[in-house]
Amino acid sequence: MLAALKAWEEAGKLEAVAGFFEDAKYPDGTSVAQTMFYNEHGTRTKDGREHAKPRPALRRTKINSHGKWTKTLHGLVSGSQSELGVGKAYGQVAAMMAGDLKKTISTFTAPGNKPSTIKAKGFDAPLRETKVALRSVSHQVITRGSKKGTV
Repeated sequence: MLAALKAWEEAGKLEAVAGFFEDAKYPDGTSVAQTMFYNEHGTRTKDGREHAKPRPALRRTKINSHGKWTKTLHGLVSGSQSELGVGKAYGQVAAMMAGDLKKTISTFTAPGNKPSTIKAKGFDAPLRETKVALRSVSHQVITRGSKKGTV
């Protein structure tokens, strides 16, 4: 019983995160996290016209997968008997989160690209032209309150 309480106490100090961290850059140095933010929320021109439609891959992944992540973490932490076990549990869930995010990016279709973008790229696959964002998805376990990454 004491081991279980200790595991839950330790679990409260940790956080599983997945996404695009500060070191993820395009070849020209542009931040992948910043680009994905623009993709997630869309962009507007200075006069307020829509430039790019929102492509909420991150939100869609969280909405569709959050329950699975929570259930998995609860099951893993409940079975943990040491701090090392709790850390590994969070690591497994963080990896699961990253995998789910990659799956969403790999299959994202709506809204599609503009006809001019399709013509320039040669295909209609939002978020996947260079695959840099897809390859940049990462995960880690951090101590709650740490500013270690960008999700």
